[in-house]
Amino acid sequence: MAGVTRVNGFGNYLTTGGLRSTAQLKAYVIDAGGDLRGEDDAAEEAVEALIREVSPLMYDIVNDANGKVHVIVDGHHGDATVLQARIRHLGTVGGNDYDFSGATVTLGANIVVS
Repeated sequence: MAGVTRVNGFGNYLTTGGLRSTAQLKAYVIDAGGDLRGEDDAAEEAVEALIREVSPLMYDIVNDANGKVHVIVDGHHGDATVLQARIRHLGTVGGNDYDFSGATVTLGANIVVS
């Protein structure tokens, strides 16, 4: 029986470095624009509005004053620009008047799990 030498790789097994998905998933870093720690302890506050709008499969709200949120979402719904526009459209929400109008969204480049 003749052997066949494989010369082409499979696209999901590329060189190290960078973020790959074997499903239609995307990772984003949301900079909500300010400290979210006081916005997660009651109904209808900013964190609830943000997570409801983004509908992530997984998320991590960084516990500091910077307002960073890491999300994994279904990638069928657009890109960072579309997600950013949706978050900014939330405007000012919650009892503490949290303002999302300056929020930014960037495509994630890596994942760190600890």
